[in-house]
Amino acid sequence: MQGPGSLTGLTLPSDQSYLTSATEQYTATYDAAQAKQILTKAGWKMGSNGFFELGGKPLAFSIEDPSAYTDFITDDQIMSAELKKVGMDVTVTGTSVQKWTTDLNDGTFQSIAHWGNSGPTPYYLYNNWLNSTLTAPVGKPASGDYERFNSPQADKFLAEYASSDSSTTQDAAIAGIEKIVATQLPVIPLFYGVAWDEYHTNKFTGWPTPTNPYAPGEPTGPFNEITVLHLKPVS
Repeated sequence: MQGPGSLTGLTLPSDQSYLTSATEQYTATYDAAQAKQILTKAGWKMGSNGFFELGGKPLAFSIEDPSAYTDFITDDQIMSAELKKVGMDVTVTGTSVQKWTTDLNDGTFQSIAHWGNSGPTPYYLYNNWLNSTLTAPVGKPASGDYERFNSPQADKFLAEYASSDSSTTQDAAIAGIEKIVATQLPVIPLFYGVAWDEYHTNKFTGWPTPTNPYAPGEPTGPFNEITVLHLKPVS
């Protein structure tokens, strides 16, 4: 059974060294009773149909994913059922892959499930999620920051990381970004994906492993050079 991902977006335990005391408490748990208490405290009222409403407007939204992606759709259906128990009228909208991709890029969606970028450090994931230079107005195609999150602070941390060779500076930037992700929730990490790879150790050693995941190991990824530089021939 796959557990929930860290609300920081960090892949744990491989990114454990980046987790800080300011963010380690942000873990996802399902508690319908507590969720209802939070919504009630925020002013939402339970309607006769079993869903919360505020100012006459129901707490309702859809999750959009391709009908052909049966794993995504199944996940969406589970989330919809659990959120309905909380009092949210959440529906699942199955679309074509083409429409889903267009809606993602153009920002014309209410909520959507999508994978994140991978890389040798969390920067690659965060940059795609939060870099405002990658986004565009709703209705125009973006290459990242699909949720149209605009945070000067996040941009500052991303720029500090990218412009420095200092591990201290880079670690501080990641710490700042992970707190933004965990507390402001521009995206909501759901669970960890898998980067598949296969290799033989009869001629070369030094491949990425679960205990040493220094880079994604899949041969089609953009970080192949990092893997190659770690390899050593078997003598």
